[in-house]
Amino acid sequence: MTPVGSRRPEPMGRKDGGRTAVVEIRWFVAGRLPVVPSLAELPVDERTDLYHLPTLSATTAIKRRGGGALELKRRTRPPEVVEFLGRPAMAEHWVKRRLPIGGRHGSDTAWAPVHKRIWRTPAFQVAELAIEGAPWWTIAVRRPRGGFSGVPSALEPLVDAAAHGHCCSYASWLLERSATGPPRRHLSEPSGGRWGEATGDGAPRVSAN
Repeated sequence: MTPVGSRRPEPMGRKDGGRTAVVEIRWFVAGRLPVVPSLAELPVDERTDLYHLPTLSATTAIKRRGGGALELKRRTRPPEVVEFLGRPAMAEHWVKRRLPIGGRHGSDTAWAPVHKRIWRTPAFQVAELAIEGAPWWTIAVRRPRGGFSGVPSALEPLVDAAAHGHCCSYASWLLERSATGPPRRHLSEPSGGRWGEATGDGAPRVSAN
């Protein structure tokens, strides 16, 4: 497999006329991200995204990306049942674009804050998440033209662990959580301290589930 840091990191997806199209498999797992030292080879993007709960559905999501522009993400076809590294999974087709409007357009309680610490390449993304002080993590793999190409060997244990979690989009994950009580406050970091403990090399040093 290709080493984690051998390709230049860049946003995942294909741009077309100001829109970004992507086909991805994504898993969510409750708890802290297992230790993955090789992620230190990639830069980290840390931000809080706000998701608009009143317009959230399994096929659409509006979010404010890191306090910046609003983005609309729309699923363009039904999910596909696929196999990835010998595991059943669900691939979803999404298109996202920025919206030419500003402001939150609603009270603070209408927005679900999700704090993210993200490592990515064009083919995969790994992120630590915090929502209402609870730690989660997610891994996504994206399909270029053709089939899914796998992940670096260093990340295969994450796929093994994630295969027992939720295979779905951010929108579906948030809908499932909001059914038992949506987030109501703004987060800057998880409860109980800062993200992970610094290792000196930039890798997250947190215990596995």
